[in-house]
Amino acid sequence: MKKPWALRPNDTIGIVAPAGPFVRESLEAGIDLLRSWGFNVCYRDEIFHHSRYLAGPDWVRAALINQMFADPGIRAILCAKAGYGSGRVIPLLNHTVIHRHPKIFVGYSDITLLLSYFLSCPRMITFHGPVVAGELYHGMSRQTASQLYDLLTGVDVPYPLLTHVEVIRSGTAEGRLVGGNLSRIIETIGTFYELRTQDTILFLEDTDIYIEDLDTMLVHLQAADKLASIRGIIIGMLREEGGRRLDAEAIGKLWDGLFHRRIPIIRTPKCGHGRLNLTLPLGAHVKINTGMRKVMLLESPVRTA
Repeated sequence: MKKPWALRPNDTIGIVAPAGPFVRESLEAGIDLLRSWGFNVCYRDEIFHHSRYLAGPDWVRAALINQMFADPGIRAILCAKAGYGSGRVIPLLNHTVIHRHPKIFVGYSDITLLLSYFLSCPRMITFHGPVVAGELYHGMSRQTASQLYDLLTGVDVPYPLLTHVEVIRSGTAEGRLVGGNLSRIIETIGTFYELRTQDTILFLEDTDIYIEDLDTMLVHLQAADKLASIRGIIIGMLREEGGRRLDAEAIGKLWDGLFHRRIPIIRTPKCGHGRLNLTLPLGAHVKINTGMRKVMLLESPVRTA
């Protein structure tokens, strides 16, 4: 896996809008936080465009991502907002430029499509985490802020990625962390950036989803041979429409009904569409230990030298 360079003081972060539109004031609140951490921030005014439910035409959104990867002065790329439409820009991305210039890229929800693309094609470690016009602002959770900052600037390993997790099925497991929004992972199946799950720790989260939807999508993953060789499962926030969390016992029974391999399964409300949305480095090696109720990061996801 290609590792992007770690952020250092006075490095520049670029902002892109691969999916839906957003409120300018929310973006400015997130930018203020990034600047308070000692980083410079840049963006093009085109990110404020509206085109139906999208932040501008497909070619504009894709061009801005390509420009950020090509610009040697940009050391990291954060997404302004998620929503819908990230998959529309993937055919327009410059694979050669992205392959030659791996950079930190952060987003979640619909951005899962781009995260899967970066993992599959340039084979680049990427980050499932907060968006600038969403969770990033002064006064955000200290845990969310410190974990994002730590992972983007470099951490000593092993590093406690998740703690006090809820155990659905006990055990220990190691592997590369992959995954993201479950609905979008399903959409990657059959594409050239289809999520690869062999010998991995699979992370799943979603929102506005019912237990019947979860069952259907898990069966789809099983039929697509995406569950046969995973080593462990991390379930992030799974919310029904209206905000209620799905019941852990019901989730456990779904897995029991799908397969009987004794792999560890844990759950945490701290990742995904929730109040915290902690950052997870996709493509990096992690270890689940249900006895300690922890997920440990075993390698730094960024290059520091």
